Parts: sequence; structure tokens; C-alpha cells
Amino acid sequence: MQQEAQWLQALEKDALRLQSKSLSEWVAMHHSARCVALPEFVYDYTKNFIDDTALNTLLAFLQCRNFTEKRNDLFSGAIVNFSENRPALHTALRDLSAAALTVQGENIIPKIKTERQRFLKLADELRTGTFQGAANLPIQDVIHLGIGGSDLGPRMVSQALSHLKSKHINVHYVANSDVADLIAVLSQCNPKQTLVVISSKSFTTQETILNADFVFNWLKQTLGSAANTHLYAVTAQHHKAREYGVPGNHIFAMWDWVGGRFSMWGATGFPIAIQIGSEAFMAFLQGAFTADTHFRDADPAANIPVLMGLLDFWYANFFNAHSKTVLPYAENLALLPDYLQQLQMESNGKSVTQTGEKLQLRSSMILWGKAGSHGQHAFHQLFFQGKHFIPLDIILAANVSHQSAPHQQLTLANALSQAKALMQGQDETLPCKQVRGNQPSQFFLLKSLSPWHLGMLCAFYEHKVFVESVLLDINPFDQWGVELGKTLSRSFQAILSGKVFYDEDASSKKLLETLRTWQHDD
Repeated sequence: MQQEAQWLQALEKDALRLQSKSLSEWVAMHHSARCVALPEFVYDYTKNFIDDTALNTLLAFLQCRNFTEKRNDLFSGAIVNFSENRPALHTALRDLSAAALTVQGENIIPKIKTERQRFLKLADELRTGTFQGAANLPIQDVIHLGIGGSDLGPRMVSQALSHLKSKHINVHYVANSDVADLIAVLSQCNPKQTLVVISSKSFTTQETILNADFVFNWLKQTLGSAANTHLYAVTAQHHKAREYGVPGNHIFAMWDWVGGRFSMWGATGFPIAIQIGSEAFMAFLQGAFTADTHFRDADPAANIPVLMGLLDFWYANFFNAHSKTVLPYAENLALLPDYLQQLQMESNGKSVTQTGEKLQLRSSMILWGKAGSHGQHAFHQLFFQGKHFIPLDIILAANVSHQSAPHQQLTLANALSQAKALMQGQDETLPCKQVRGNQPSQFFLLKSLSPWHLGMLCAFYEHKVFVESVLLDINPFDQWGVELGKTLSRSFQAILSGKVFYDEDASSKKLLETLRTWQHDD
């Protein structure tokens, strides 16, 4: 503890020293970029308030938090989710090596491969139009029902790689408990040619099961007793899925050692595989596996997710940064900030340490963002002339699927110019035209937006979250905070249905009374 306090004090001094500098002048003093270059992937962190002294101090603090040991535990299957007494083995879902991995006396790799082969085979049959439903007609639509980790990752990847979509199949994602979304999807589908995938680790997620009930009834109206043959499930609770009516051979496994927001690499990624095909899905896994290998083996000072995590921790705790922005300069990555919001804030939005002590450090910046160039004509004004210190992640693909050179040239130029303008600012005689500069950014340059590159990028962000959790000494793999809202929601459902009387606070009571009055008026 004393050593950790000494490193934190040293970091405070480093931050004060660097805060007094002009970021633009600071960067100009260095003749080479600070970056880590991998084949077809460059991470540039030059435009940041960091020097060798501060970086070495951050690395020393990370090591005094037993980073190397904890990273080894993550990959080996040791208990790292202490509140639930579980490993966190999402990396095993994309481990394409021949090595065995034993958990509770069992090598889990064979069953991961078996399950992957099952859902990839079905995905290819659906994608090529060869799979037929109960009415002996080819399936044309798949409706994927999930929420949170069962929805955000697969939905984001499917959109990002939509250029690989098959003409034979459409994949629809529904998550919201507001049935308007589901009704809109059903209006596009023929029940005789529609499969439904229910993705819920517990198979008790209220929003998902409510939507499943609605769709199941929709199928029954046309297919009758054969409706359940159009149901598939991805879950860790096989018996609950079978009790619901999903045939046993239609159930794909999740495991308790994979958290929902880390699960798209396994059967939760089934809709991704339908969208892009088994070969591309394996390339997606290969990209993530490449990132895993880099994270596990590279020196911390040249390790991309380590540097990402250090900078987030640095700015949150020593530069008073309350939020950070992710700006993917590719329309197909428009959902990336949504996916990263859950990954970051559900993982590291904590206020106690692993041992239950009150956390003295700031645990997570608020993450938000939008695809470029939209933000330049919206919230970028705040970056340039507001008073908030907001670090940015800028993501850019050199090559894209479309063939319009002028559009891509402007997109590339916008990404590069925003990073430089935010760094250097602009002096003007009129105060209203002055741009303050000194806004740091990290730059992620991909050769293309392929499954391989996207898999690598997502895995790097996962590992960044883990690095930050080590620095903070928190558990990034549980999410107990969301349980209270779920519990209270059930109470309010009972009240709204008239099953119980309510004894609520004045505000809730007034809102309930108004809701019930207006519902009865309709």
C-alpha cells in the first residue's frame, strides 16, 4: 500500500508538470511518433500529455498492482470474477491454438469447438438459402432477441460488416421492451420463412422473454404446433429453454465463465455468422486471437491495450477528465460507441475495490460518441471552445467497401484534421474565434474494415478495460448494480397491473396515479 501511494504521488507530480505544457508544442519537440505498429494496424498515441517519465511511472504503478500475475490468471482460467467465484474466459472462445485449457478438471476447448461447428454449420445453411422451415420453404428472415451483451456486440458487428451480407437472408435485432420495434420487424417477415433466436444467458431476462412470448404467439398463428421448430436459443440454462418449448437440438451453449458483454465470440455471435458466413466469422476470431497474443506477450511499454488502459486511467484520475469520446470515421461503425459504452461502463463503473473497500480513485470515464463526420457538425464545438477536458479515440479505416474515392478522401481528411485541430487550437484576435487546443487523442488506423481488423479492434478494447480494472483494483466482470433496477421494475409491474397496492415515495405515487388514470382513459 505504501509503495502504491508513492507511485500515485509521483503521478500527481508528473501530471502537474505536463499540464503546464502546450500539447502542440510538446508534440512538435519530438521527431518521431509515439505509436505501436502491427501488420495492418497502427495505434498512435503521440497527441497526448505523456512522456517517458510519466509513462514509466504509470507502468510501475501497474506492475505494483500485480498486472503480470492477473493477466496470466485471465488467460489460464483462474478465478478473476471474485464476487461470482468464476473465471472470465471469453478469450477461450477465440483461442485458435492447439493448446488445452482446463477448468474444474475439464479441457473446455473441445466443447467450444463443437458448439462453434454446430452454429456455424446452421449459419451457412441459412446464409445460402438451403435451410427450410416447417412449411418446407427457405428461411428468409432471422429475428434475434436479446438485450445488453446479447445484443450490442452482435448488432454492432453485423452492421460493421454489412457489406458481407448474403442476399438470401435478413437478420433483424430486437432488444427494446417497447413492442413498437418488434412489430415493425414482424411486418417485414413471413412466419413460414422466419426463424427466431432467443439469446439470454439466464433465460429469464424480462425484456427478451417478453419479446419471445410475442413472437412465439405470432408463429403459432400460422404454424400451429410446429411453431417451436422455428425457435432457437443461446443460453447457459438449457433446461429453461427446453421448458419454454425450444427443441433440445436447437439450443446453443453459453457458459457461466463468459460474461454477456464478452460473449459475441461464441454462440452469441450466431447472428453475426449468419450475416457474414463461417469463413468471415473465423477471420473475426483470428483477429481477436491476434490481439490476445499481442496483449499476452508484448512488452507493456509497447502493448496496445496496456497503453490504452494507462491513458484512460491517467486522464480520469490526474487530468479531471469525466468523459471520453469514441469517433469511428466509418458509417458502418456507427454502433461501436454503443457497444463500447456497455463494455466500459458496465465493467468498470464501480465504487469499491476487489476486497469491498471504498474506491479512492475515479473508476470509469463516461463514454460516448458518434460516427464521423456527424459530430463535426454537432458536438465538436464543445471540444474546440468548451471548458471540458475530453480525450478522444479516433478510429479510421484506410480502405472501405464502397468505391467512391472523393467520399473516402474527405472522410480520411476529416479524421486527420480533427485530431490536429483539437491538439493545436488557434489564436485569434476575437475571443469568440479562439480555439483552445490541448485536447488529446488516440488514433487507431486500420488497413481496412475487415472481419479480422474488427476482431482485433474489439479485443483490444476488451483488454483495455481489464488493464484499467487492474489499475483500480476492481472487478470488471460483475454488474451487481443493475440488479436493483430489475427488482424494482417487477414491483412496479405488479402495481401497474393492479395486483398490489402501492406504498411508494410521493413522486413515484404521483406518477403511478397519473399513469393508471391515463391508461384507463384510453
